[in-house]
Amino acid sequence: MNDTLREWRAWIALAGAALAVGGTACVGSIGPGGEEEAGVSAEALCEAGIPDAGRSGLLRVAGYEYAALLQGAFPGATEFALPALPSDTKLETYDNNGATSVSERDVERYESLAEAVATQLGPDVDVLLPCDVTPDDEAACLDELLDELGPRLFRRPIAREQRDGLERVFSRGRDEGNFADAVLLVVRALLQSPSFLYRLEEGEDRVVGNDAVIVLSGFALAERLALALWQKGPDDELLAAAVAGDLRTVDGVKAQAERMLDDDRAAVGIARFVAQWLGYDHLLETTKDEEAFPEYDDALARAMRTEADELVARVVLEGDGTLRTLLTTREVRASSTLADLYGLAAAAAAADDDAPGPDADGWRLLPEQRSGILTRAAVLTAHSHPEQTSPVLRGVFIRRSLLCEHPPPPPDVDDTAPAVDPDLTTRERFAVHTESPGCAGCHRLIDPLGFGFEHFDPIGRYREKDGPHDVDARGELIGTDVNGPYDGAVELSEALASSRKVRDCVAQQWFTFATGRAPSEHDVCSLEGVQDRFDASGGDLRDLMLAIVTSDSFRHYRQFRGENP
Repeated sequence: MNDTLREWRAWIALAGAALAVGGTACVGSIGPGGEEEAGVSAEALCEAGIPDAGRSGLLRVAGYEYAALLQGAFPGATEFALPALPSDTKLETYDNNGATSVSERDVERYESLAEAVATQLGPDVDVLLPCDVTPDDEAACLDELLDELGPRLFRRPIAREQRDGLERVFSRGRDEGNFADAVLLVVRALLQSPSFLYRLEEGEDRVVGNDAVIVLSGFALAERLALALWQKGPDDELLAAAVAGDLRTVDGVKAQAERMLDDDRAAVGIARFVAQWLGYDHLLETTKDEEAFPEYDDALARAMRTEADELVARVVLEGDGTLRTLLTTREVRASSTLADLYGLAAAAAAADDDAPGPDADGWRLLPEQRSGILTRAAVLTAHSHPEQTSPVLRGVFIRRSLLCEHPPPPPDVDDTAPAVDPDLTTRERFAVHTESPGCAGCHRLIDPLGFGFEHFDPIGRYREKDGPHDVDARGELIGTDVNGPYDGAVELSEALASSRKVRDCVAQQWFTFATGRAPSEHDVCSLEGVQDRFDASGGDLRDLMLAIVTSDSFRHYRQFRGENP
């Protein structure tokens, strides 16, 4: 193994060990951080208007980020067939966070991934090269390749010491093979570099008045912006803004973020956030009882996910962009398979001749029994059991994802769903939760929310009957700022769309996703400012994203004793 690759492999393993014990790493520093810097309280800093920010650990790129960065680095290549990626540990429902550790086995996986990519690029290696190669200009061509490929993979220019190491890798490869073989060895080295596998969030200056907080460098901020808004690496314009120093100001960050939200690539980042926030990101791995739901297959699951992703883009990027619309719109563009599940053909047949049909882009209105993304098949299917609905799964989902509440289960709780009984409705079977003194405290907050979705079966199909019984979808919101009774998911969605508590929770959810960590006491000022701005905007989701990426917490990070700037 080349010395450079050996050093990088050791770095990856050491950083992974630090992550496993809750450590952190900055440029030039790996391992657990010390105690927090003593100084002025977070509340006092907030009142004084001095920037503060929570602590960011060493962030390993998540699996989907790895794939996106790879495809962006080699745009001319076909989609790569990759071996298994290291698993991602979720924070709340998000897997792009600093809690993800790296084992020795994961280091080996990264080596296998790099080899697989190089092998697939092998037949088309000439496509990689920005120059025509002759024996006299191989070094110059390698320089051009590193200038072009390095920033795509590292999200910043390659440092001089890294370039020296890569040149040694190339020389070793050239000694053992031809120019193409040496280039592919360099590609393998790039893909095993810590600068590719980790988000190295270096800083530039300490904040005056709060010397525990560091201003992110332009390249680190460009990386944060690209991964938060696009789920991809920064493009040339964003890197150029980092070089020019434009990202040192709030106005400069805002200008780039607005440009990025006007780009088609924003649809991917926004859809990924919503899928993880609402818990249907694992939909393609969700199974259903084959006998009870024979129509549920991979094609239907993909149609559900596509419909949800397209709805999110439609609302946020093409429509008014408000949370209210996302939670209440009846617009849909569904494949023929999903249209049958939604009863669109039957609704059209029963409608008056003057009822509007699909527009030129295929968008039309759902039947009145559905309203907003919470009543879409992707969400409902993801929060159901294989053979039956689950008021508990659906109720906990609403409490956690839209109200930011986490009702703790009692110790040794039996979370097995009551068996299906054709003589009892779902509500009757689950009544044991609210009748038991040990369960009632939590389930009176959870189950009524889940009952609101009982008109939808485990694959999101509307129903009037629960077996031979009429569906009872009544419930009551308690412990919120919009308390009161409702009947069914449409009324529940309307109530949630009117809630300041829901808007605050959504702001907190997107903040967690964008920063890759849960907010801490040092983020209070930033988070409250983001929440106030989101509320003042009428729940404008685009404005929410701009508020997050221009906040102090997004543009800074907090150091602890023992870390080097």
